[in-house]
Amino acid sequence: MSTRIVTGIALITFVLLLAGCQSANVQSSYDPSTDARVRISMVSKWWKVWFNRSCYPVSFDPNIDKLDTAYRWDFAPNKTVGMPPGMRSPYDEYIVRAGMPITLGIDLGGVKGYVAPINGGDVVERHLYIKDFVYMTMNPGTDYEVFLDGNGKIVVQVLTTVDGKPHTERLDLPRAPECPKYVPKKRKFDD
Repeated sequence: MSTRIVTGIALITFVLLLAGCQSANVQSSYDPSTDARVRISMVSKWWKVWFNRSCYPVSFDPNIDKLDTAYRWDFAPNKTVGMPPGMRSPYDEYIVRAGMPITLGIDLGGVKGYVAPINGGDVVERHLYIKDFVYMTMNPGTDYEVFLDGNGKIVVQVLTTVDGKPHTERLDLPRAPECPKYVPKKRKFDD
C-alpha cells in the first residue's frame, strides 16, 4: 500500500475519532422540556463544552464529561438539528441536556500570518492566540448561538423568532475559572 493511501486512511480515522468524542449529554432527538439546542460557529473550529462544570480543566481528567467539536473542512455541510435560522455558515448544531452548569471554551493559537517587509525592513511574524472560557446553565426549550467576537472573546446569545424573523439577545456570562488540578487516586500497587 502506498504511503499516501496509508497517510490518508490514518488522517480520516483520526478525524472520525475526534468527531466521535461525544458526551452522553449530547442528544440525538430534541425534547424541549429537558433539552436545549446550541449552534456553534465553526469558523474557529476547535471548541470544547464541559458538562456539570463551572470551571475549565487545566490537566487531564479521565472523568470529565465533554463535547469536542472537531475540525472540519469549510466546504462540509453544516450539522443541523432543526434550529431556526441564525448565524451564517459554517456552524454545527447540537442538542444538549439543559439545567446543568456547562463551561464553553476555546484555546487555540498559532501563526496568523506574516507582515511583509516595508522598505527593506524585517519580516514580522504575527501570532494569534485565543483562550477564553465562560460558564452558564442552559434553559430547557431554548436555542443558543456561540461564536467568537472580533476580540477573541466568546459570545453566547439566545436565538428566538419574533414576527417570523430571527432575533438574538446577547448574554452577559461570567468568565470560567480554572478547575482544581486533577490528582489521580492512589492505587494499591503504587506503594
